[in-house]
Amino acid sequence: MKGAFLSILLFSSLALLTSVSMLPASAQSQAAIMPNHTGYLDNTTIPVTYHVVGEVGNVGTVTLELINVSASFHAQDNSLIVSSSSYAFLDVLLPNRKAPFEVVWGGVSASQIHNYSLSVKFNDYTAEKSLALQILENTVYKDEAGFTKVNGTVKNLGKSNATAVKVATTFYDTQNRVISVGHDYTFPSTIMPGNTERFELELGSKIGSFSNYSLAAESVEYVSIGAGITIDYGASYTTSTSVTLVSLPGGLQSSIAQMQFSNDNMTFTDWEPYTPSRAWILEGGEGVKTVYAQFMDGLGSVSYYYDTIILDTVPPTISVVSPFNASVVKSSTLTVTWAGHDTTSGVVDYEIRLDNDSWVDVRANTTRKFENLTSGNHTVSIKAIDNAGLSSQGTVSFEVDLSNSSAPINLQDIAFIATLAIVLAVTIIYFRKIRRSRHSQGVRRSHRR
Repeated sequence: MKGAFLSILLFSSLALLTSVSMLPASAQSQAAIMPNHTGYLDNTTIPVTYHVVGEVGNVGTVTLELINVSASFHAQDNSLIVSSSSYAFLDVLLPNRKAPFEVVWGGVSASQIHNYSLSVKFNDYTAEKSLALQILENTVYKDEAGFTKVNGTVKNLGKSNATAVKVATTFYDTQNRVISVGHDYTFPSTIMPGNTERFELELGSKIGSFSNYSLAAESVEYVSIGAGITIDYGASYTTSTSVTLVSLPGGLQSSIAQMQFSNDNMTFTDWEPYTPSRAWILEGGEGVKTVYAQFMDGLGSVSYYYDTIILDTVPPTISVVSPFNASVVKSSTLTVTWAGHDTTSGVVDYEIRLDNDSWVDVRANTTRKFENLTSGNHTVSIKAIDNAGLSSQGTVSFEVDLSNSSAPINLQDIAFIATLAIVLAVTIIYFRKIRRSRHSQGVRRSHRR
């Protein structure tokens, strides 16, 4: 299962799910406002605005969409000032997942808000979304104006384009309360299969310190992959046994207390304090390697995950089939043919060059035609590159000798000469027949006399 650093607005922590345990156990479609929401007045805006930020969770067994959070704002005497609503930042929410929301009210009455109450509405989502978006490395920083931003990359693991890719983030304080949220689209917003694109999110308000944060992504077709671990940030291949494990515990990072890992799912490391990433040594030998992980939360519950990666430490082989080394070529045109092989990850690309010219990428082709070669010694170099990024090079040297070669005759010249020869032959035969006919007539006349 592939994942990403400090990702993913995923499963609610056990403590938060307990807070909504009064919901009927038989409920199939149900959403709940998580109790870690907060409200604050922002005096830096014109007009002033009141913000409610939090998370809504899918606590049922059916995927939900268009989750709308309504806020009723009250004065100190509990009288209603105004009501406002907003949709969750994620359009589709799978069971046991959460999405951030923000309800804002601006105007003179915003400064009179003393408390608020929340409610939620939603629709059942009847279509299907695959788990195919992977949030990779991401960082948090403050810009010159003091606003907090998150940037990173999203990878499309699906088989078709991911369109309108959106990333959402939630920031928490030390008491796990939501203090700010944000969302934006990748640029460009469409990610082709296997590709990655960058994103940058800016929080809607300035915040001081924070304890942790989480990220989620969705597109029209896909949603973020789930919890687990990833090796080298989701890479498919590695050329070294030294890798980085990035852990993706289900729920909040702060709810995970300890973790341990294994190469064989039998002998694990000792339990150690949770960290988002750690160095790891794979078992030696070429081929698929699996790393197993266990996460333990503060209540002692353990979850199990694994990820795989292909270890390839041997470069591909390459051999030149034609021409032979040190051969003499009697033409200014030459086709070079070669063969490459890689047992573990496979050859993905070839590059070729003549003498000291620039390298030319010929993709998976194994032939290359060179024209207008000059007399003298030449060298062709060919580079084979495998899926792990390892490469090897083969060369062949040859001599071009044009001293005894005649100018090439094209097909039109050959056709003209052949036609001329046929006409000449027919003409000769015709005249021979006429000559014989006249000779025969002369013989007959002599006999008559």
